[in-house]
Amino acid sequence: MQDAATHDCEWKTIAPTGNDMEQCVRHWFERGTTLVWRPIFSHENFPAVDPALLTEAQAASGPCWLITRPGDLLTIPPGITGWIMPVDADDTDIACGRWDDAITFMAVNERTTGARVTYRTDRG
Repeated sequence: MQDAATHDCEWKTIAPTGNDMEQCVRHWFERGTTLVWRPIFSHENFPAVDPALLTEAQAASGPCWLITRPGDLLTIPPGITGWIMPVDADDTDIACGRWDDAITFMAVNERTTGARVTYRTDRG
């Protein structure tokens, strides 16, 4: 686990046109907004866990990470996608995950319909 208090980080946009979701998160940080990151309890994130337990964990809200500055994103568990939003928000359509020392921001789409999923719709 990275120590967010001492870890230097910088924003590097990989996509040539930028990423609207990343820009939104940057804006939250610029405003001093405290964020929360909540893991998505899916088979892709937790392949060895019984699907019934994942459903139960998702319904119970589960753990979350408080994110107060960009470096805090390096403390989220590696390889797990989760929802990121202001701490006082009740929904978001922005997900992110950490792979190595890089954070990737993304949308989540329903596999069969392609419809955009949000934190609230993901919870049923």
